[in-house]
Amino acid sequence: MINYLFTSCDNVRKKDERQLIEIAHEPGSPITNDSRTGEYLLTYDIVTEGQLVKRYFVLKFSPFTGASLPSRRADLFTTPSRAEIVSVIRGLGNAKSLSDVEKQIGKPDRIHTNESTGSLQYKYKNIGKTFDLVVEQSSDGRIRVFTSGKPKGTSDGDPAQHAE
Repeated sequence: MINYLFTSCDNVRKKDERQLIEIAHEPGSPITNDSRTGEYLLTYDIVTEGQLVKRYFVLKFSPFTGASLPSRRADLFTTPSRAEIVSVIRGLGNAKSLSDVEKQIGKPDRIHTNESTGSLQYKYKNIGKTFDLVVEQSSDGRIRVFTSGKPKGTSDGDPAQHAE
């Protein structure tokens, strides 16, 4: 019985993918396939300030059955080294502001202000070999630290550019 359930799930998943592949190859279809990640995208156009802009939404689940869809997105990024992250976090010491962060680990590669939340982010691309670092100060003064794996190769980050 258990083997049958696994076989049935695999069959449903393969059928979903076949349907999505067929739809993605239809001319004018709003569903496309990102060749880098293997993900399916719902693509659409909007007009912003008189300009036609292409948008996309990653389909994580099948619109037919709700089954999860495959993705190779994780393969595009390095796996951050825990030891390296701990070392950099320790280097932040007891930073209470972005000014403290800058004194501890240096100038950021990029500064980003989120107008809607009032937060300010310092982005560090060269602080670690295996990860990128973002240190954010929220409008209430709290400091938060985020890490993410570095992109492998040259990735422009826009799945719509790789849609088939």
